[in-house]
Amino acid sequence: YRLYRSKLYQIQSGMIPDYAVPVASALMISSMMIGRQSIAFELLQLCAFLAPEGIPDQFVSLAATTLGPMLSPLADDPVLLDQAIRSLVRYSLLEREEQNGTAFTTLSIHRILQLVLLDEMDTSTRQLWAERAAHAIIQARQTMTWSVLQVHARQCLDHITHWNLSVPETEILQTYMREI
Repeated sequence: YRLYRSKLYQIQSGMIPDYAVPVASALMISSMMIGRQSIAFELLQLCAFLAPEGIPDQFVSLAATTLGPMLSPLADDPVLLDQAIRSLVRYSLLEREEQNGTAFTTLSIHRILQLVLLDEMDTSTRQLWAERAAHAIIQARQTMTWSVLQVHARQCLDHITHWNLSVPETEILQTYMREI
């Protein structure tokens, strides 16, 4: 904070003037600590396109091969996934919760942090992560229950619509949503 205080004060307010600035500032500092070109930061960008709560660690592992070259090693390396999540939790960018005394854990991201992440992405980055998130949901549906994935599919579709993105998998996700 001491190093970047003057720069942080210069950041203009975002969508929620009294709240987005501190979140954007925290993101800037935290992302510098974890590295913008890291597995952890890419995981954070994925989470921006999913529902803010109840993101299963298992979802990331199952879909990792569709998430690009940086995240694909997570499919075979649970330790690497755990390290990425721990660094995001350490800087309060994600929360991790154990489900009912089991080894099954889920991730949560603050809704304002999601908005800040989406706002700072350029169009091509939004397009990339919308496609990856849609691919991931479709991939994970092969082994995970739809009730777990449904909220994430809905959020992904909402982002695709809001940002006017062209994602071929949109029709597949919409079909899944109608099957309920």
